[in-house]
Amino acid sequence: MRAQYSFSKRTLAYLSAGYAKARNGQNVSLSRDFVGYANSQTGVIAGLQHRF
Repeated sequence: MRAQYSFSKRTLAYLSAGYAKARNGQNVSLSRDFVGYANSQTGVIAGLQHRF
């Protein structure tokens, strides 16, 4: 799920969420940089962006 809301021409807020569940006893990861540590993971990121 992803969403963004513009406050003005140059400023916006954003939100992103994800969920992954593995099967057959394997581990899963939402990150491409880290190995999985469990059979399910939930991740959320939120922020503000301002363009100069």
